[in-house]
Amino acid sequence: MTLAFVVPGLDEAASEKAIAILQNRLSQEQEAALVLKHAHWNVTGPNFIAVHEMLDPEVEALLAQADETAERIATLGGTPDGRADAIVRNRTWKSFDAEGRVGTEEYLKALIEYYDA
Repeated sequence: MTLAFVVPGLDEAASEKAIAILQNRLSQEQEAALVLKHAHWNVTGPNFIAVHEMLDPEVEALLAQADETAERIATLGGTPDGRADAIVRNRTWKSFDAEGRVGTEEYLKALIEYYDA
């Protein structure tokens, strides 16, 4: 990894380690926002509107969190990678399994499993 600069008080190795951890976190936050938006678009059935409306503020919160994480990477001299292929490349967690238009209960269970992992 090429650093733009090294923060005073940190050596290059410590900076690179912190940036790598934050980049993994950034990828997790971005993917979680996409997963929630996917559920928002596809949830059906009983309590549909409650779950549908609950998800958008969570997406916004995750995107704000990702922005903060990206800014911390840049502050450490790194280059945040927000591309879709970075999410896949950095994935160390279980992917989200629910797909298609399914009921609220199934989506909520899938979201709980995803967040627990």
